[in-house]
Amino acid sequence: MSVARRRDLRDYANFARERWKQGADYHVAVLELSRAGIARPDRAMRAVREITAEIEQVGWRYVDTQQVLTEIKILFARP
Repeated sequence: MSVARRRDLRDYANFARERWKQGADYHVAVLELSRAGIARPDRAMRAVREITAEIEQVGWRYVDTQQVLTEIKILFARP
């Protein structure tokens, strides 16, 4: 895994952690495919799994994934 990719995953986790501390009931992680340089569906799903694993370590529970045009929204809720 590249340094940039690890940094991106850490950013996702840090933002999710802040939402957790604020007492939010849900969290949505948005993966912009073009910004992430992802063109193939298999790579997109790998990125979704990696992001989900990082955010679940914070305490969020995975709920659903939705793809909307050029972005994928990963939905989480408090357990």
